[in-house]
Amino acid sequence: MIKTLYRYSPLCGLTLMLLGTEVSAAGAAPVRLDFDQRIGERSERIGMRVTPSQVAVLDAQQRPSLLFDRRSAVLTLLDHEQRSYRRLDPARIKRLADDVNAALTQARAEASALPAAERALAEQRLQELLGAPAKPPAAVHFKLTAQKGEFADQACRWYEIRTGSTPTGRVCAAPPTQVPGGEAVMALLGAMAKTYDALNRQTLLPLALPANPLLPLLALGQLPLSLEETRAGVMIRSRLLAIRPLEGAADLLVPAGFSDGFGGTP
Repeated sequence: MIKTLYRYSPLCGLTLMLLGTEVSAAGAAPVRLDFDQRIGERSERIGMRVTPSQVAVLDAQQRPSLLFDRRSAVLTLLDHEQRSYRRLDPARIKRLADDVNAALTQARAEASALPAAERALAEQRLQELLGAPAKPPAAVHFKLTAQKGEFADQACRWYEIRTGSTPTGRVCAAPPTQVPGGEAVMALLGAMAKTYDALNRQTLLPLALPANPLLPLLALGQLPLSLEETRAGVMIRSRLLAIRPLEGAADLLVPAGFSDGFGGTP
């Protein structure tokens, strides 16, 4: 049963999801934003194509890994290795939660037949497998400093980041309305966070927060242009490298030949 539960781990594709909440589409001209993101020793370049009706997140091979429809607020995850897609809406999020709960219920039933010590170990393993934190994370606070910055020709202000009472890093942020594509990126991040809240309200065990380093900064209400922070002993860096216009850019589509990862009718 542990193997069955593993596919519901946040490490297996649950790190980018969206609740179908209405988000208005702006009429700004299409742009592309490029970010450099480093988590520990891992580094990757992330691109975002923003059109009036879509945000597309591109992987290192410039393939779309996520499509966010800004009009309906429905998000589609793309798996190029499996050649499949998962279009998420409230009904499918509930279906996902039901599947997780069914797997958890079966795993707990199997564990109940074990001796007490092994039963406690099995429950701990379930917590670790789903990425649930042992205790709620400390609140994150931001303190505006006198320092100013500029990334990709966009001005920003530096804030000190404190987790609880401990300084953990700094972020240079700007009002999203002053950055081309900024409102769309903030809408995407906010929707991702709402999705995890909705999913956790429906599962028997809480899942880990998405592995996106910008999500904890949503409380700031500003678009992070540069981030330097240590979390759980891991150094996290994210930096906006460039913003450039995309003249006449059209929305991206699910590639031909991709199958529905949930099965059934798209």
